[in-house]
Amino acid sequence: MKNIYLLIACFCLSTFSSCSKDGVGTQVEIYLLKSFELVPGKCQVNTSTTVLEDQPFISNSDIKKYSRLQHEFTLAPGTWQKFFHLKGREVFAVTVNKKVIYYAVHMPIYLSSTCFESITMRAFGGNDTDVKLTAALGYPGQGSGATVNDERNNNTLINALRSQGKLRP
Repeated sequence: MKNIYLLIACFCLSTFSSCSKDGVGTQVEIYLLKSFELVPGKCQVNTSTTVLEDQPFISNSDIKKYSRLQHEFTLAPGTWQKFFHLKGREVFAVTVNKKVIYYAVHMPIYLSSTCFESITMRAFGGNDTDVKLTAALGYPGQGSGATVNDERNNNTLINALRSQGKLRP
């Protein structure tokens, strides 16, 4: 009988010790893509052609919080340099446990082209401050005639952020 209790205790310890302190193992990360194609004539990612980079562009630990009302990630200081050297129209994949929730096109404020068929992202900040990464429907912004499925508050994403204490109104 003692052996059974010992076996149960060992099983419980090994099971519960493998859990992450960041919300039961969930990892919200943002990846750049190794390769992708746009749908011809549109600013829309052909999802059947995408391949994620091996390492995240923005790691789970870089994400401090997410505002579901403003659709805005707050990122750790120091992430600004990553965006500073990024080209316009680069494509991101917002993921939970490396499963793509949505794709977004990087559209810095200086670009004059439009992008109505995708979620777009822009970063604001500096080297020593938090970086704000805002996700919008289309570019130049709301009311621009965007024709994209809005996954910015996808349930899987929101639940992962909530489980880590990173979700804000």
